[in-house]
Amino acid sequence: MKTGFAFLLVILVSVMSLAQTKPTAKRKPASTTTPLYIGHNLTPSTEVLKARTFTVGNYAAGFGLTENIFVATSPWIWYSYNTMNLHLKYSQDISARSTIGFFASYFDSYDSTNLVNSDLNSPGNTPFAAADTPTGANIAKSLNRYQWTSYSLHGLYSYHYEAGAVQYFNLKFSHFINDEMPYSLRMDPGNDEIRNQIDVSTLVKIPMRAGSSIALETGVLGLNYASPYAHLGASVAIQKQDWLVQLGASYTVPLAELGTTEGFNVGRMDNRVHYSEVARSYYTERYLQVAVHPEVQVQYSF
Repeated sequence: MKTGFAFLLVILVSVMSLAQTKPTAKRKPASTTTPLYIGHNLTPSTEVLKARTFTVGNYAAGFGLTENIFVATSPWIWYSYNTMNLHLKYSQDISARSTIGFFASYFDSYDSTNLVNSDLNSPGNTPFAAADTPTGANIAKSLNRYQWTSYSLHGLYSYHYEAGAVQYFNLKFSHFINDEMPYSLRMDPGNDEIRNQIDVSTLVKIPMRAGSSIALETGVLGLNYASPYAHLGASVAIQKQDWLVQLGASYTVPLAELGTTEGFNVGRMDNRVHYSEVARSYYTERYLQVAVHPEVQVQYSF
């Protein structure tokens, strides 16, 4: 684990060095950024829309209520994760270079199909059956769809370097009312009874040329887990007058597995037996242990 933290520290120092090597650029206030730069899945930006303006895209559909308050939902989460989601961001400049913000989210999955998979584990072949699993109980092989209800709050801070780069800092607290098949930012906590999650991360956006930029992200997910996770990400974005296109990915892996063969087994699930309070059924494969998340956005702001 010490090796993992050292690895993250080296990346962060390297990113901050890169952030100060570009030509000087004058900062724009957060609420007048066009188009809106949203950030990454784990690390949101502090930017908000101008008052009475919109953004529409795969990642977010949102509206600027005021110069400081932005409300949104994610069509991607609705469609791909059968999950209703609502978000509110508040942003305030506190100096010529610094901005603080708060970002609150609520997620609640809906019944798009039967939750329990009819494909059952073979008798006698159930991995690591829980001690309280009744003899002869049917145990499904995972679930058919996403199923989670949660709320979260991010504390945000950003700093605009003279060179034009922006560094975003994120401290996130989440509480999962249920997480029977959650999205990939809810990794395996090691114990089903851990309902809260604490994450910390930073994202550096480095301007390039012709409205393009690269962003590098590092952090630790699940500080309160039985075993925390390293989180690393990168993306390339092109911003024009009204639109933004971003392509990238982030990677979450147990800190203890950074650089190991196990750490490259993307999509690996836990092998414990769990109980679904929603479906009143036992099942396996609840949490991801190694994941790659898309950081893909196509947004139009007007």
